[in-house]
Amino acid sequence: MSELAHLRLSDIDSDRDLLLVRGGKGAKDRWTLYARAAAAAVNAYLAQARPRIWLFPGERPDRPCNVRSIQKMVTDAGRRAGIARPISPHTLRHTFATLLLEAGTDVRVIQVLLGQPASRPP
Repeated sequence: MSELAHLRLSDIDSDRDLLLVRGGKGAKDRWTLYARAAAAAVNAYLAQARPRIWLFPGERPDRPCNVRSIQKMVTDAGRRAGIARPISPHTLRHTFATLLLEAGTDVRVIQVLLGQPASRPP
């Protein structure tokens, strides 16, 4: 959730359908997928909210939103969508990984996209 809260507008590469995650797990930067389906919603949000630095600014525009705000937004969105089961940002992470796995994506590629550290050989 911290990775999401700290996304800057400049971290979106729409041309290549990628997001730059700065200082993720292991304090490393990585690129991950930016779904075209999400782009339309993000563009509509950008047109309305007009953030300047952070994709999701906090109460002060020069600071990112806090993690608790993200948790609440995701939970509320799940409730509004009529999903009976509690939804959290971690649920979305698991869903992303499951969809990639079911589409035949290599497990190691999924791990990299999720920011898992490289496993060491035995």
